[in-house]
Amino acid sequence: MREQKDRYEIFLKVCKTGSFSKAAEALNYTQSGISQMMAGLEEELGVQLFARINRGVTLTDNGTRLLPYIRELANQKTRLRQAKKQNTLQTEENTIPPFGCRKSCIISRKTTRR
Repeated sequence: MREQKDRYEIFLKVCKTGSFSKAAEALNYTQSGISQMMAGLEEELGVQLFARINRGVTLTDNGTRLLPYIRELANQKTRLRQAKKQNTLQTEENTIPPFGCRKSCIISRKTTRR
Protein backbone atom coordinates (compact mmCIF):
# COMPACT_ATOMS: atom_id res chain seq x y z
CA MET A 1 0.00 0.00 0.00
CA ARG A 2 1.46 3.35 -1.03
CA GLU A 3 1.83 6.23 1.37
CA GLN A 4 -0.84 8.83 0.75
CA LYS A 5 0.52 12.29 0.10
CA ASP A 6 -1.27 15.28 1.54
CA ARG A 7 -2.32 18.33 -0.42
CA TYR A 8 0.67 20.37 0.73
CA GLU A 9 3.15 17.80 -0.55
CA ILE A 10 1.23 17.54 -3.80
CA PHE A 11 1.18 21.34 -4.11
CA LEU A 12 4.97 21.38 -3.80
CA LYS A 13 5.34 18.66 -6.45
CA VAL A 14 3.08 20.60 -8.84
CA CYS A 15 5.22 23.70 -8.22
CA LYS A 16 8.39 21.74 -8.93
CA THR A 17 7.11 20.09 -12.10
CA GLY A 18 4.94 22.94 -13.36
CA SER A 19 2.26 20.46 -14.36
CA PHE A 20 -0.58 18.50 -12.80
CA SER A 21 0.13 15.65 -15.23
CA LYS A 22 3.84 15.47 -14.42
CA ALA A 23 3.14 15.67 -10.67
CA ALA A 24 0.55 12.91 -11.03
CA GLU A 25 3.03 10.70 -12.88
CA ALA A 26 5.76 11.32 -10.29
CA LEU A 27 3.41 10.58 -7.38
CA ASN A 28 1.55 7.69 -9.04
CA TYR A 29 -1.79 9.52 -9.01
CA THR A 30 -4.17 10.40 -11.80
CA GLN A 31 -4.06 13.88 -13.30
CA SER A 32 -7.71 14.43 -12.35
CA GLY A 33 -6.96 13.37 -8.76
CA ILE A 34 -4.17 15.94 -8.52
CA SER A 35 -6.39 18.59 -10.09
CA GLN A 36 -9.20 17.87 -7.62
CA MET A 37 -6.84 18.00 -4.64
CA MET A 38 -5.40 21.33 -5.76
CA ALA A 39 -8.92 22.70 -6.32
CA GLY A 40 -9.75 21.60 -2.77
CA LEU A 41 -6.64 23.31 -1.41
CA GLU A 42 -7.53 26.49 -3.28
CA GLU A 43 -11.03 26.32 -1.83
CA GLU A 44 -9.67 25.71 1.68
CA LEU A 45 -7.34 28.71 1.42
CA GLY A 46 -9.85 30.88 -0.42
CA VAL A 47 -7.40 31.91 -3.17
CA GLN A 48 -6.33 30.69 -6.58
CA LEU A 49 -2.87 29.16 -6.30
CA PHE A 50 -2.20 28.25 -9.92
CA ALA A 51 -2.78 29.92 -13.25
CA ARG A 52 -3.58 27.29 -15.84
CA ILE A 53 -1.57 27.75 -19.02
CA ASN A 54 -1.39 25.73 -22.27
CA ARG A 55 1.24 23.24 -21.16
CA GLY A 56 0.93 23.26 -17.40
CA VAL A 57 0.51 25.62 -14.50
CA THR A 58 2.34 28.50 -12.93
CA LEU A 59 1.96 29.99 -9.47
CA THR A 60 -0.24 33.04 -9.04
CA ASP A 61 0.93 35.93 -6.86
CA ASN A 62 -1.07 34.41 -3.99
CA GLY A 63 0.48 31.00 -4.65
CA THR A 64 3.94 32.55 -4.54
CA ARG A 65 3.15 34.31 -1.25
CA LEU A 66 1.84 31.11 0.32
CA LEU A 67 4.63 28.84 -0.98
CA PRO A 68 6.99 29.30 2.02
CA TYR A 69 4.17 28.62 4.49
CA ILE A 70 2.99 25.52 2.65
CA ARG A 71 6.59 24.31 2.39
CA GLU A 72 7.00 24.71 6.17
CA LEU A 73 3.73 22.83 6.83
CA ALA A 74 4.93 19.97 4.63
CA ASN A 75 8.30 19.93 6.42
CA GLN A 76 6.60 19.86 9.82
CA LYS A 77 4.42 16.96 8.73
CA THR A 78 7.49 15.08 7.50
CA ARG A 79 9.21 15.60 10.87
CA LEU A 80 6.07 14.40 12.65
CA ARG A 81 6.04 11.21 10.55
CA GLN A 82 9.74 10.66 11.27
CA ALA A 83 9.20 11.05 15.01
CA LYS A 84 6.38 8.53 14.84
CA LYS A 85 8.51 6.03 12.89
CA GLN A 86 11.40 6.40 15.34
CA ASN A 87 9.10 5.70 18.29
CA THR A 88 10.14 8.92 20.00
CA LEU A 89 6.52 9.67 20.87
CA GLN A 90 5.14 8.55 24.20
CA THR A 91 2.35 6.03 24.35
CA GLU A 92 -0.90 6.90 26.08
CA GLU A 93 0.16 5.11 29.24
CA ASN A 94 3.06 7.54 29.68
CA THR A 95 1.12 10.75 29.20
CA ILE A 96 -0.64 12.98 31.67
CA PRO A 97 -4.42 12.61 31.51
CA PRO A 98 -6.27 15.58 30.03
CA PHE A 99 -7.23 18.53 32.19
CA GLY A 100 -10.34 17.85 34.17
CA CYS A 101 -9.66 14.14 34.54
CA ARG A 102 -10.00 13.11 38.17
CA LYS A 103 -6.88 10.95 38.04
CA SER A 104 -4.68 13.80 36.83
CA CYS A 105 -5.35 16.26 39.60
CA ILE A 106 -6.64 15.15 42.98
CA ILE A 107 -6.48 18.10 45.32
CA SER A 108 -7.40 17.83 48.93
CA ARG A 109 -10.35 20.01 49.91
CA LYS A 110 -8.44 21.07 53.00
CA THR A 111 -5.76 22.73 50.85
CA THR A 112 -8.23 24.50 48.59
CA ARG A 113 -10.64 25.84 51.26
CA ARG A 114 -9.98 29.07 53.09
